[in-house]
Amino acid sequence: MRTKRGERFKQAARAAYQHVQSTVERYGDEGEDILTDTDADETFRMMHKYFRRRNAPERFPGEKQLDLLKIMHLAAECWLKSAEESEPISAPYSGTVDDLLGFFNMKS
Repeated sequence: MRTKRGERFKQAARAAYQHVQSTVERYGDEGEDILTDTDADETFRMMHKYFRRRNAPERFPGEKQLDLLKIMHLAAECWLKSAEESEPISAPYSGTVDDLLGFFNMKS
């Protein structure tokens, strides 16, 4: 079943994909870039940089939208690295919300 939420996600995912593709020329592809040698925790710390500056004034028009694309890219890498570090990815995420919150150190 197609959902509006799923279609919105696909729209954002396409934008993130295009962003990732555009970074390869500058930073290199997997095996050559800085993300190659980072684990899930370090990737999360890299992502957090963009969360922290969310409310800062933009240095250039569109910077906040660009930061959101960077967050999406790093969140995907973080998810993949976390799964690879614990067990192979073979099925959709089946943990609990508390598991996710614990991973991101947000558990209450």
